Amino acid sequence: AMIAACARSGRMEEAEKWFDQMAKQGLQPNLVSHSSVIHACAKAGDYRRAEMWLEKAVACNLEPNAICYNSLIHACTKG
Repeated sequence: AMIAACARSGRMEEAEKWFDQMAKQGLQPNLVSHSSVIHACAKAGDYRRAEMWLEKAVACNLEPNAICYNSLIHACTKG
């Protein structure tokens, strides 16, 4: 929920911080967590970082969905 709230307001670095906190606490981030960070990067116009997060999702054996790809496309249009 915190990652998504940061994403909605374009606070990319804060979204990444919450994502990292989740992992440090032993929680396994899922595709929703990853796509929220990708969305935050898109809102901030940082397509390279959005792409990096998409690659991280794939590296975690998660299959990106239309939401992930739409956010990436959105980031490319702003970047």
